[in-house]
Amino acid sequence: MPEHLNLEPAVVAGRGTVVNDMACSPWAPLLAVTGQKQIVLYNTDTLRLAAILPFPRGFPETVSFHPTGRYLMAGGGLAGKSGAAYTWDVKTGKLVMENGKEFDSVLAASLRL
Repeated sequence: MPEHLNLEPAVVAGRGTVVNDMACSPWAPLLAVTGQKQIVLYNTDTLRLAAILPFPRGFPETVSFHPTGRYLMAGGGLAGKSGAAYTWDVKTGKLVMENGKEFDSVLAASLRL
């Protein structure tokens, strides 16, 4: 579970946004939801906000937890311009890996082995 992570949104929109993807942690009561330039994490036991992870460039399209639940990967970018996949440590919120320098938004990314 996230510990003392940011709860301030990276973007505050005047209107609702589309949710492109959601993923549940395999070991913790945690739901990751794509948003506008951010990944929002909710505690599914309390239905409260657990953390917000800013997406580095563009918009997140897909999220996936590692089978251990320790890492969260999100892919996305700017459609027709650039894309990449990013991996965070769920407990600390630290960005631990960036993969790809694509010419389009990343639509699927997974940490499955």
